[in-house]
Amino acid sequence: RADRLPNDPAWREACAWIAESGRMPPDARFFVPRMSQTFKWYTHRGIVVSWKEIPQDARGLVDWQRRIEDVYETHFDAPLPRWYDSPTELHPDRLRRMAERYQADYAIGSLPKQPTPFPIVFQNQAYVIYQLRPESSKPKP
Repeated sequence: RADRLPNDPAWREACAWIAESGRMPPDARFFVPRMSQTFKWYTHRGIVVSWKEIPQDARGLVDWQRRIEDVYETHFDAPLPRWYDSPTELHPDRLRRMAERYQADYAIGSLPKQPTPFPIVFQNQAYVIYQLRPESSKPKP
């Protein structure tokens, strides 16, 4: 099915690590795979945007659409938008800009095809978690 991630046991393992390791602050905010549906359920952590969580009010829907396009649209020349499936597919400069724009601390996604400059805080056979912003760069309440 198109709405499922390819390796559910590895996904659950990564989410359990986030929830139970003690290394992820409760207020951490994540970029997640576009089609993920269970991240918040398993981790109790915030996300920037996901395909599943469509707001029901006009203002929220416009903001959701802007975020989806900003984060996941490839911007390739094509008649219709094409989408990245995982935040780990984004160029590191774009991911860094998005992390600042949306105050995201981490990205979880499929294993990348190229090395990235972000520290890896967790990895299993299918998923990786990058730390996008050092703890000291998070805004203080």
